[in-house]
Amino acid sequence: MKSTRTLDYYYEVSTLATLGCHKVILDDTDIWHQYLGHINFKDLLKIFEREAVCGLPNLQTVRKMMCGACLEGKQTKTQHKKTTNILTSKPFELLHINLMGPTQTKSLCGKKYIMVMVDDYLRYSWAILLR
Repeated sequence: MKSTRTLDYYYEVSTLATLGCHKVILDDTDIWHQYLGHINFKDLLKIFEREAVCGLPNLQTVRKMMCGACLEGKQTKTQHKKTTNILTSKPFELLHINLMGPTQTKSLCGKKYIMVMVDDYLRYSWAILLR
């Protein structure tokens, strides 16, 4: 199948393209890998050898592959660049404020909201509990 990308980042499929259907076959190893919470394939083989799970079929083949969900789970985000520049010249000139809540459990005083304030100049932070 061939397509072209438009200026607004959409892909147009040419009408002359022949579309085909591909079949996906999952063997017992893949199915049990998903049933057991995406367990490592080597550990899955150990479970089979020790007969720890009733009804587990014969899993003799252990492949060195990863499913899409396992690959997504191992991805990491890049960190923000650390900055040493102070954008303000005096305390309380710029405050970063975040409000969180309501929380499921109340504090000892019966408060369910938290307000966090960070001073950009001093890097001092306050956490204030609110009702």
